[in-house]
Amino acid sequence: MQILGKGEPLILPLETEIVLGRFDVAHHDGKHLDLTPYNAYALGVSREHAAIRRQGDAVVVVDLDSTNGTWLNGVQLASGQTPPLRDGDEIVIGELMITVYF
Repeated sequence: MQILGKGEPLILPLETEIVLGRFDVAHHDGKHLDLTPYNAYALGVSREHAAIRRQGDAVVVVDLDSTNGTWLNGVQLASGQTPPLRDGDEIVIGELMITVYF
């Protein structure tokens, strides 16, 4: 993953799910990606905003009923929608843009 305008890409192992959001002591379990260092609060990122999940052979993204929404390639995701991710896709959570690479 590459966060727009921020140095090195983040390389994340994906066993089953990674929750994207802001740091929360109750969820410091290695399955949550803390986006606080990327100005997440000011950019409208919820504590548990969205998730990237492995579903069979696919990797999907899902909005976790966030306050400010999740977009995939410019299209806002509906609650419960799980579109597949492909190399180069852009995810926007709140106003934070992330490009996904495989």
